[in-house]
Amino acid sequence: MFFACSKPPEYDEETHRPSTSVFTNTPLKVDDRPYVAVNTKLNQEECQAKFMEIVKYYNDVIMTNALVFSETAVLKAQKMIHDIECERGQLYNPIPRSMNPLDTRSDFFRYVLKKVEDLQNVLEYQHKQLSYFYTRYKREYHNVSILVIILSSAMSLVEGITLVFNPHNKATPVVMLGMSSTIAITTSVLKFRNTKEKIEGIIKMKEKIQMCQAKLFTFDKELKTSLFLSPSSTSNVHTE
Repeated sequence: MFFACSKPPEYDEETHRPSTSVFTNTPLKVDDRPYVAVNTKLNQEECQAKFMEIVKYYNDVIMTNALVFSETAVLKAQKMIHDIECERGQLYNPIPRSMNPLDTRSDFFRYVLKKVEDLQNVLEYQHKQLSYFYTRYKREYHNVSILVIILSSAMSLVEGITLVFNPHNKATPVVMLGMSSTIAITTSVLKFRNTKEKIEGIIKMKEKIQMCQAKLFTFDKELKTSLFLSPSSTSNVHTE
């Protein structure tokens, strides 16, 4: 099964709490009026070209993912992420604050902004899943490496003690053989599972996702700035 591209669960936007300051309990008055676009003369063709370039990079990141995890492992990762999010919500208990809607006065820009938000959510959730698998394989690799180090040191210690106190002890070769066999088996299993290669693959995939997130973030902020903060000075959307 290939890496899941499921979207994270949406937050409950119907729950409403009064907005308060983080420093005092004084309610803050928030203007709920939508932000209206003040610059409607943006070049849509150039904006579309920039957006499609990012979408192409996003598709390359998703489709070139060669990491394969079992369905059980993916479901376990999703459950772990859900439990962590729930625990964080209970400990931190943030105050949900709905964002003011953006009135772009254009279906084109409304679609682009919504699509960028969806892509960012998918990438963020994938990054969390990759972090889970990275921690899992990294822990496995470290545990086996520490076990090999301990057994190797114990072999040297047992051999030295035997030579000093009882060179003719017949049990020592059996213990040494058991330790060496354990080292050989654990290292062979680790190599067979390609744990180190999986860790490197996860790191590369996370770097690609972070790069795609940076492109989407830059495009999103500059597009919103051009729409809502630049009435006359900005005529094109530049993402680089």
